[in-house]
Amino acid sequence: MKDVIDALLAAPDYVNPAIALAQELMEAETRDDKETIARLSRSVRIEHAMIDGEAEGMRVMAALASCGHSPPTASKMVPVGF
Repeated sequence: MKDVIDALLAAPDYVNPAIALAQELMEAETRDDKETIARLSRSVRIEHAMIDGEAEGMRVMAALASCGHSPPTASKMVPVGF
């Protein structure tokens, strides 16, 4: 278990590129920043965000699927309060 926690803590911060771009567009829309919206709509970042975002989604789905196939294991520790 410690190895899993250590690996999670060591993992770099990451946001799915499609989510990051969508957030940037929503913020520009909230500010009514038509120039930024137009610039982003012409950007190749959209294509890259779609490709990278889909790949990230597939990796997440694979990770979730592997979690579902892991056998349950009893803890060797008693949770506090029990």
